[in-house]
Amino acid sequence: LLTLLFSINLWAAEDCANWLEKENISEKPPKKLIVQLYDLMREENDCFLCLIDYYRNTHLTTPEYKQLFYNFMGQYYNNTGKFDSARAYILLAIGQDSLLTDNPEAIPADLATLGNTELFQRNYHEALKYYQKALDAVDWNGRPFVIANTFATMGVCYVELEMPGNALAHFSTALEYSIRDTTLHSTGRRLMIRHNIGVVHNVRGQHQRALEILEPLIDSLEHIDYPYLERLLHSSIGYAYLQSQEPELAEQHLRSIIGNKMNFDINQEELYYCLLELYAQQNASNKMKSILDAISAHYEDVGIPPPFEHYYWTGQY
Repeated sequence: LLTLLFSINLWAAEDCANWLEKENISEKPPKKLIVQLYDLMREENDCFLCLIDYYRNTHLTTPEYKQLFYNFMGQYYNNTGKFDSARAYILLAIGQDSLLTDNPEAIPADLATLGNTELFQRNYHEALKYYQKALDAVDWNGRPFVIANTFATMGVCYVELEMPGNALAHFSTALEYSIRDTTLHSTGRRLMIRHNIGVVHNVRGQHQRALEILEPLIDSLEHIDYPYLERLLHSSIGYAYLQSQEPELAEQHLRSIIGNKMNFDINQEELYYCLLELYAQQNASNKMKSILDAISAHYEDVGIPPPFEHYYWTGQY
């Protein structure tokens, strides 16, 4: 589990060496490299594979640098559906926490990442237990983004548990703390929380209210590079239009960023299900097959059953 095997096809060794030199990576301190790793992952830039390899071979020299790297790797593997590897790295990070008495954010960050591992596997009650442990360990006078992120992910759990009141309460608390956040990428985090508040209104059937929250966020995305949030936003707007019986506007948003090639690996599941509903309404069953095949292949790859929506739309097809 602890051995990383990255695709050589993506980046040849020579390409990596050239990129590392161009970016002056050897001159940057480890903490800045961790920030750069998160930036590259958020931007979906394959260069981060080179930087992972460089950091692992160069900077696993202190408990702090190890904890930062192991936590990042846990989040990376969560995002790619490799949950056993994610959990292994997070446990390695937790193993460093006791050595970091001057970093109160380490333990809650690692516990929250373990919560994410459960969340991504749809174990929502287990995830909430880890998030509550993270809040129990958090420094309430520390940086607000740690608290905001934890409340926000708890809100996601409550959405999935069909408890929109609890979800809205947690997202509102997350937004309150996020507004105080002045760290790097705080704008993107606030936009994500506002998006999630819009999702709660969609869940409640308040689609016009959801659109009032979600549509203004599109202009804000022009100032940041956050493809994942862009996909979520268009998906949620498309869903609101779909439920409002405006299929043309729904398809405009859903197709605007999905392209013609189905690819589950870039977090497009919500887009897929909205499109399936749209095509079912239009009796366009021929357009449903490639989406259903992509979802089936993904869940077979990660080794967990698809959600019930997949079986429902397969039946509709």
